[in-house]
Amino acid sequence: MNRLVTIKKKYFRNCKGSVIRKAVASALMCALLLFPSGCSARSAVTPETFQSAAESAGFTVTQEEAQQGTEAYYTASKDDIDVSYVEYGSSADAQGAYATMKKSIGSEGASVVVESDSYCKYTVTNGEMYHVLIRSGATLVYGKTPASGQSSLDQLVSDLDY
Repeated sequence: MNRLVTIKKKYFRNCKGSVIRKAVASALMCALLLFPSGCSARSAVTPETFQSAAESAGFTVTQEEAQQGTEAYYTASKDDIDVSYVEYGSSADAQGAYATMKKSIGSEGASVVVESDSYCKYTVTNGEMYHVLIRSGATLVYGKTPASGQSSLDQLVSDLDY
């Protein structure tokens, strides 16, 4: 009889443990699904979204003639702030343009914010000029301003969710 009680205790102890582990694992999975981590993937803005955000921020937006390999090309200006938006035909073209522009801006005073396959953000303050270069998918946004206009340029970048 004593042996039977010991076997039952072992069995229930093991069952109880696995049931609890399964319940905790299930609860954690539900929590992960219901409450995402907050890290959202950035997506490239459309030309219309860029134009709307820039105009709302007080920029004058001009649609430029698209160059070879580009789908859309816009410029925006306000005071001493200049911003360009280019939508390329492919992400590879945008990556190439990003690398070329990043090299031409230089690295003195650089702060690489993010570098990944789908999104890159590079900021530089060299001397009195502030530069921001962003690639998202097949789009590229480049802005430059004297340091005094940095907050306005950063606000536009923020409005674009970049």
